[in-house]
Amino acid sequence: MAWLHIVAPGRGTTPTASSWCECGHRARAVGRPRVLALIDTHHRHRDACPLRTTTDTTTTDERRSAA
Repeated sequence: MAWLHIVAPGRGTTPTASSWCECGHRARAVGRPRVLALIDTHHRHRDACPLRTTTDTTTTDERRSAA
């Protein structure tokens, strides 16, 4: 399970973001360009996370629903 928390209070303020995952992946960003980059990183991590993917063709979600 991965989470992305973004705080963008409005004009003239600095946005921040945090991304974390059960696998131990953690990242923080401050400022618009870095927050936008973190959003991309978060989405890429979800596709590559070892808790969501396996070496075979069965994903973690598929194994959970089969149990």
